[in-house]
Amino acid sequence: MMNEQSERFPGDDPTPIEQGGSSLMRIIVIVALVLVVFAGCCGGCIWGAWGLANVGMEAGLKSQIEGTTAIEEHIGTIDDISFAWGETFARASVAGQEERVACTVSGDKGTGLLIIEQGSSGIENPEWIILEMDGKSFTVLGDPPTDLGAETTGQEESDAASDGDDGGEAGS
Repeated sequence: MMNEQSERFPGDDPTPIEQGGSSLMRIIVIVALVLVVFAGCCGGCIWGAWGLANVGMEAGLKSQIEGTTAIEEHIGTIDDISFAWGETFARASVAGQEERVACTVSGDKGTGLLIIEQGSSGIENPEWIILEMDGKSFTVLGDPPTDLGAETTGQEESDAASDGDDGGEAGS
């Protein structure tokens, strides 16, 4: 027994062929739309997470470095701090620098690169921070390794000298 479909020839009734083609096109369009929506949602979530992490890092770091002599002299009032992914990955690939993070910092006096040696609790409690700007390095916080060549500015030098002083008068 032959069914009705097997007796048809392509030229007899084009309706079934067109319906098959149009339903295939609908499936393709639906799949494409689902993929676009899915990619948009994933991209939006990644972008949002990136933004939240950057805002959190910026707020914590800004409160630590704002008002330090190096920042006031070379950056001024901080406008923006953002994570420098490329520089961080470059430094992390060097032995002994795996805990270092790089951030760009900009203000009304200029823009520089912060190099941060993370402490035991991460970036919230750094071991030291230096500012690299115009081919020079300046100590912002802590005591960076001498091989980095970070210059100390007036306030950091006087703080280091007065640490053993107990606040007394300067000696002769």
